[in-house]
Amino acid sequence: MISIIIPTLNEEKILEKTLAYLKEMKGDFEIIISDGKSSDGTIQIAKKYTDKVVVYEGSTRQTIAMGRNLGATVAKGEYLLFMDADMTITDESSFFKKIINTFEKNNKVVAVTVFLRVLPEMETILDRIFYSI
Repeated sequence: MISIIIPTLNEEKILEKTLAYLKEMKGDFEIIISDGKSSDGTIQIAKKYTDKVVVYEGSTRQTIAMGRNLGATVAKGEYLLFMDADMTITDESSFFKKIINTFEKNNKVVAVTVFLRVLPEMETILDRIFYSI
């Protein structure tokens, strides 16, 4: 199983589209939202689409790394996939097959990264510059 972990903070404008897309994917996976105390509708949207929602209880602001780690603590999957709320996966069957094959072929591999893009309608000029490099 693959655990898809998405750290969030006030992501209501984009989260529903991302989660609806992920829920349409076929395969053995769970979706985990790790929220940093959103003050908008992020948590309600997350509960509508996801298997697990964990909310940070600390007194300081949760960093994105802390959000990923908190999500990982409740994950049940053999593989962990960390995404941002405004990211999408194209050709998910090929994507997951390649990732899992990489791990199965070499037991020394502990992490992989891939080329990802921000959803086109959310892309900023800085995103375009960053991803073109």
